[in-house]
Amino acid sequence: MLPLQAQITTFLNSTSIETPGQKTAAVDAVKQMILCAVADSVYEPIANGSLTLSPDTEAAVTAGISGMASLQMQLAAARQKIAQFLETFAKEGTLSTFAYTNHRVAMGSDYSELKLLFERHVNPLDIILNAGVSVYNKPDPALNQDRIRDFDLSLALEGSARNPLRIKGEDLSKITYSFTFRYQRLMENENIATRKPDIANVQFRLEFAIAAGLSIPVAYTYANATEMIMKKENKFNIGLHLDIDKVYSLARAAKQ
Repeated sequence: MLPLQAQITTFLNSTSIETPGQKTAAVDAVKQMILCAVADSVYEPIANGSLTLSPDTEAAVTAGISGMASLQMQLAAARQKIAQFLETFAKEGTLSTFAYTNHRVAMGSDYSELKLLFERHVNPLDIILNAGVSVYNKPDPALNQDRIRDFDLSLALEGSARNPLRIKGEDLSKITYSFTFRYQRLMENENIATRKPDIANVQFRLEFAIAAGLSIPVAYTYANATEMIMKKENKFNIGLHLDIDKVYSLARAAKQ
């Protein structure tokens, strides 16, 4: 059988390529020649075990595979060190954040929201204090709106405890819990009989990990009112939380 390059040259010299249809047929024929050559010289020898490597090539391949395995172990160790560093860094000092959000309301008045957040770790809890104020860009007096829309203050305590299920993996071995209190003064609800300007709510939340990337959150929430009605609310919620990113990361690590 002629070498691949000679086959293609002979074919092109003996074939008429004048119309688009002939050109397409010639391209398909050349592709088929290349595929057949790859199958004969690469696939078949590997499939029937007849492919042999020189001692130098075999040694180079073995060294490359060993190097890749070593690199994977180094990457895993580096990821663990980075995670430990970030966890330690997050628990040192006070983290302060300022945020600004412009809310576009389709059937109401647009308003701007400014928030300050302070977070500090006090063993064994993370303490988060959040204060904010929002102002109407163009208040509508007909809707009892003034320049200041509302202001709010919230306090959250977050922590973790050992999981009695003893799931393997450091990030899966804990139960996370939190307590949150939030107070909001909604100015436009003042002097409206059916609404309450002072809104407060508290929430208790627990989350139990039951498998890699799968957990059960349980929460209880109490509110003395909402923005639209004065009715008190008592809510108990239980759900199922699937962390797709964590499942994908674990599957990829296991595959590697």
